[in-house]
Amino acid sequence: MKLFGTKPVEFLPPALLFLLSAGFLITAYSFNPSSAAMPILIGWAMLILTALDLATRLRTPLGDAIARALNPSSLVETPETPIPRRTLRQSIAVAALVLFVTAMVLIGVLPSVPVFTLIALRFGAGKTWLFSLIGAVSMVLLVWVVFARLLGLDIFPGLLFDGDW
Repeated sequence: MKLFGTKPVEFLPPALLFLLSAGFLITAYSFNPSSAAMPILIGWAMLILTALDLATRLRTPLGDAIARALNPSSLVETPETPIPRRTLRQSIAVAALVLFVTAMVLIGVLPSVPVFTLIALRFGAGKTWLFSLIGAVSMVLLVWVVFARLLGLDIFPGLLFDGDW
């Protein structure tokens, strides 16, 4: 089965992320207004970016035009990673994002960000434990300073525990 000459392994990951982003955006609109601003912004950004990714992977004339404008190197043929390994890596990436969003909804943004950052840097990027820990602490401090202090936004505490840690 192919869609516009593209194998499912190429278009299903961004299609799934597009659907998850739409679900996240719909959920974000149900938050209280002071907590909804950033999730709504993130939801729209994800929806737009995954739509662009999906369009470029389908290799339609519009998709190729978008790819030429945004990332011309994506149209150059390169040696590819074997499909089973690439599929596994894409599946892990999608699962990690689903877990991250689920963690943010359940336990809140501030506890989820450093855990996800630590795991992504250590296991995804292969950085040292020290570098990963410093990156995780830096990221949660950056989120807190920018959103809570500079923008004055309430950071979503999660559905469980009401942010009481």
